[in-house]
Amino acid sequence: MSDLRHIYDLFAAAWSARDVGACLALMTDDVHYGASIGPEPGETFTGQDAVRAGIIAMLAHDNARASEVVSFNAIGTMAFVEWRYDLGGGRCELGIDRIDFRGGKIACKPAYRKVRAG
Repeated sequence: MSDLRHIYDLFAAAWSARDVGACLALMTDDVHYGASIGPEPGETFTGQDAVRAGIIAMLAHDNARASEVVSFNAIGTMAFVEWRYDLGGGRCELGIDRIDFRGGKIACKPAYRKVRAG
């Protein structure tokens, strides 16, 4: 398993456990996070304190939905992670994160989500 995949797997486990502190421990001090919801579209957060608030908001929005990694592809110090949220009743949301790694941590994590109109 590559180092990047290992770091991401630790992050995904922390996210699934809703352990914000563990997520942040795997991110650089100057981390940039682009959430998949919000006004921009999405909302961006920079630095540990702002990203903490962003992760908390994102976890509240997703409200304990079951998630799974569909694919992980790394190129140099960048990875693309395709994910899927099971909404129940045969419904799902799909998304992808582009993750930049620096010094064994996540430095940038913009997320993109496909949702049904409605």
